[in-house]
Amino acid sequence: MNNFMYLPKKSKILVVGQTPPPYGGQAIIIEQILNFHYNDISFIHVRMNFSSDMNDIGKVQIKKFFELFGYRTAPAIFKSVP
Repeated sequence: MNNFMYLPKKSKILVVGQTPPPYGGQAIIIEQILNFHYNDISFIHVRMNFSSDMNDIGKVQIKKFFELFGYRTAPAIFKSVP
């Protein structure tokens, strides 16, 4: 057995990122990772819903600040911590 990459029986991984929509490269890949079935890994997903469409990606907007530090993000992260 390789001790370098030992993972406990069922690892939990926190994934913070946007899933579609909008349909962009990073969002699609995160969705594919979350939808794949892993025997030894479970995911806790905190969806960052910063952009409602592709034109919003990369733009600074006050609504994105409230989304990051707002009512959805913090409870979802702290709920997942044992």
